[in-house]
Amino acid sequence: MREPTPLFTLLGIACYPYGAALALGLLLAALMAMASFRKAFGAAEDGLRFSLWALALGFVGVKLIAPHMARKGALSMDMTPCGHTISEIKAAQAKSEVK
Repeated sequence: MREPTPLFTLLGIACYPYGAALALGLLLAALMAMASFRKAFGAAEDGLRFSLWALALGFVGVKLIAPHMARKGALSMDMTPCGHTISEIKAAQAKSEVK
């Protein structure tokens, strides 16, 4: 597997595409929350406060729940984007080659 290529380096810190996409998504989510709170309640800062709490609790939740799910096999890295395991795909390919 090849090493990921940074998009750019700023002050000696490399910025990778996944990190940039994550940061952009978080920024857009916070802006959308602020706009929604401004419309619904008239206070945009409450939307930002809600976004920051949701982000922090999301990270804590992932750290608490992910190890439990991994032990149960729910976070298997053996899954492909189509939802089938790699072993199922290989078995289907082998079966189609036999015919």
